[in-house]
Amino acid sequence: MLGILLFFLLVMLLIYFPVKIVAEKFGAERTNFLSIICAIILNGVIQAFLIKKLQNEMVVFIVMIFISALVYQFILSIENFKKSLLVSIVSQVIILILLCILLVIGIGFAKV
Repeated sequence: MLGILLFFLLVMLLIYFPVKIVAEKFGAERTNFLSIICAIILNGVIQAFLIKKLQNEMVVFIVMIFISALVYQFILSIENFKKSLLVSIVSQVIILILLCILLVIGIGFAKV
């Protein structure tokens, strides 16, 4: 049970900090903990719904970049869609890089 909670906490932190840093960089007005967590959770719910409906993860990934931009623009109060789109894309790239690093570290530990 503790392992599941630690894994959930790690995933949330892995997503939270890139979104927070990029949102602050592009001038979001609301970058407090609750606003960012609400945006992340809403994105996750929408993504889960789209995966069930569309059945194609690549299409869902592309659609979610635009939906995430709208969610970030609304919840984090980013002034225009271009900036919120940049927040969505840059934070997704950072999250993917961090996941790859964690995967490599995990494979390294698995070999030991």
